[in-house]
Amino acid sequence: KDPQQVRLQSEVVELIRQANRANWWVVIVSNQSGLGRNYFTWDQCEAVHFQMMRKLAEQKVWVDRVLMAPYYGDSNQAEFLYGKSWRKPRPGMMNQACEELSIDRSRSIMIGDNVSDMMAGAVAQIKNLCLLESPRVAASSAEVLSQKDIESWRSWPLNSRTEYGLEIPRCAHVGELEK
Repeated sequence: KDPQQVRLQSEVVELIRQANRANWWVVIVSNQSGLGRNYFTWDQCEAVHFQMMRKLAEQKVWVDRVLMAPYYGDSNQAEFLYGKSWRKPRPGMMNQACEELSIDRSRSIMIGDNVSDMMAGAVAQIKNLCLLESPRVAASSAEVLSQKDIESWRSWPLNSRTEYGLEIPRCAHVGELEK
C-alpha cells in the first residue's frame, strides 16, 4: 500500500521487455482482496500502480492492461466485480482481457504465484501456464505441487474443463521461462 516500497524485479522487467518487443500484450490480473478487506484504499492502490507504471516506463517497458477483482466475501467492493466470475480461480479477468485485446490464447502465457492463478488460466484456455515458486506456493519439490495444492486442484469443480490435470509447470523464477 506504500508506493515508496515498489521494487521491480529485473527478470520481470526483462520478461515484459521481451513481450513488448514481440508485440505481445502484457496484462496483469489480480484479485486484490486487500481492497475488499479494507486493508488499503483505492487511492493507495492507484498510487502503487502509478509508481509501478512509472518505474516500468523508466525501464522503457510497459503493461497494457491491469484488471482487478477486489471483491472479497461480503465486502463493500462487490460493485467493482462483474459477477463473481472475475475473481480467480474463475477465468473472468482473463476472458475479459482476451476479448478486449483480441489475445490469442493458444500463444499466451499465464504466470502466477498461486494455484488459483493456474486454475483461472487453465479454465480460460491459456495454452502455457507457469507456477512461480514463492512464499505463497507450498512446495514440496520443483516438479510436484504440494499435497494441499493437489487436493485443492482435484476438488475444484471446473478442473474437468482443462487439459492440465496436475501437470502444471513450475519454475523458480521468470528467467527459467523459454524466450
